[in-house]
Amino acid sequence: MSQVYEKKYTFEYVAQMLKDYKELKRKALQLKFEIDNYIPAATDEDMIDAMNFNTSSVSGVNSILHSGQVSDKTANIAISYAEKVDEFNVKHKKELESDLHHVNVKMLRLEYYISLLDEKHSKVLSMLYIEGLTYVKTAEKNRISTAAVRKLRATGIHKLVDMFETIVK
Repeated sequence: MSQVYEKKYTFEYVAQMLKDYKELKRKALQLKFEIDNYIPAATDEDMIDAMNFNTSSVSGVNSILHSGQVSDKTANIAISYAEKVDEFNVKHKKELESDLHHVNVKMLRLEYYISLLDEKHSKVLSMLYIEGLTYVKTAEKNRISTAAVRKLRATGIHKLVDMFETIVK
């Protein structure tokens, strides 16, 4: 009973991964763009300006402090908040990098396992899910019937399930 449940769960997981491949690819490209072009949520200068200081640096805050325009407490809050924003920006970028890593590993595993299948199954699954071709186009390109494509797809997915089962155990 347990093995049947696990096999069913793994089958659903593999089928969903195949179905979501294009979305995973899009998400990976989006995450890569965001990391490569990372814009911090806020800068120290933004924070200090937001607290009504007409300066763009922490040293500027110190000069305002000494001129008596603002209290030590307000300046310390601004500096502390700016440090927290920097910590947030670093943490946020690391989360993006971690998300990208997980998406890439998922895609690479799927692509690799498909490549391990025999040529017919590998070719059909790649055309259907990686390239996004229809059953009809896949059948035409392989000079086989759509029924043969459906059969190769089904047996290919079952072979992938067996491969995924070995890493689950």
